[in-house]
Amino acid sequence: MKQEDIIKHHVKAYDYQAAIDVAEELPEEDTEAYYDMLYIGAKRLMLDFSSIDKVMKNKPKKVFPVTASADRKYFEYALNLDVKLKKEVTRAFEKGILSECSKKEYKK
Repeated sequence: MKQEDIIKHHVKAYDYQAAIDVAEELPEEDTEAYYDMLYIGAKRLMLDFSSIDKVMKNKPKKVFPVTASADRKYFEYALNLDVKLKKEVTRAFEKGILSECSKKEYKK
């Protein structure tokens, strides 16, 4: 299996860090078209917006549909739960849902 096929496999499994690890073994000129997107994907799953914003500052395209700070946090959190559900990390999914539900109860 070629290295780029392995990267695609990891991306389809939402394992961006594994894809980055494989990409780092390739010459930089082979990965420059997509390396930043792998990095953004990894940071997005960690909800690390400051790291994402640093990389996106130099990018001409917008890749995030929601950019307002408060809305973005909840949108990305919901996407993160969706990824966990697709990866069948159901315990983490349940914990995320319960965490959000308990926060809303305290605000009442």
